[in-house]
Amino acid sequence: MILEIDTPEPSNPVQKILWENAIQIYSLDGFSVKEDKVTGLFERRLSQVEIDKVTPALVKEHIAQNSQAWKAKIGLADCLKIPLHLIIYEHDQDCYKMFRLLLAGQIIKIKLMDTLTCQGLAQYFGTLKGIKVTKGFVESDRLSNLDTCLRNYGVPWPGNLDGFFWDEKNKQCLGVIEFSRTRKNPVETHNINTYFHEDKNRWRPLLILQKNLDSELIIIIWKTKSRYIKIHRVQEMGASKLIFKEDWKQLPIKKIVDFYHWNAQQILMEKT
Repeated sequence: MILEIDTPEPSNPVQKILWENAIQIYSLDGFSVKEDKVTGLFERRLSQVEIDKVTPALVKEHIAQNSQAWKAKIGLADCLKIPLHLIIYEHDQDCYKMFRLLLAGQIIKIKLMDTLTCQGLAQYFGTLKGIKVTKGFVESDRLSNLDTCLRNYGVPWPGNLDGFFWDEKNKQCLGVIEFSRTRKNPVETHNINTYFHEDKNRWRPLLILQKNLDSELIIIIWKTKSRYIKIHRVQEMGASKLIFKEDWKQLPIKKIVDFYHWNAQQILMEKT
């Protein structure tokens, strides 16, 4: 593959079950927020050819391999009235191409917006980001040279979005999903509010996105090799904790598909 997915986020068994059952959950490599607004959506790819050879035509070939997901991401950007940018770079080269993706009817249009150094890309991200990340990346050995150079300039790559999903007509984003892995505690007893103060800048962008979309924020707690998950439907962020609308203490991981269908219907009923 000429353009490779390059993201330090690990896959998890919940995502795997959803994908295997053709549940249309889409993800984003990054989104930026400033004050109370989402300011940009981002995807990123590592090029296996020289960056000078990466053209809109080559990008179009890559996007055609999964056009449904790309249309969903562009649709999300359109709902927010902000751009969706695709950043492409070559390993060990200080050159980053930024493309904008647009939807004209059912046709995806690709436009080269700029070619930047890492410093220039960091400066651009700096104009879009208003929430400073203070918590270090847990598994720093999985960071790419793109992540490393941006962090060296004090502007980490924007936080990713684990998932979002639409209604059946693809007209409205019903919810955004954050997968949260627990390493120390069993899923059943894990309390994410224990780590609220160190994680609040993780939750704030997600809540801003959720409010901008008028959708739901759902947090799914999982643990490697655990047969159970825990699900929180978030209402708001208080001064010292997240406040939940609904709380499922324990759910067999295999029930996630049934939960997804039930929850989507619940959200639709609440909105009508």
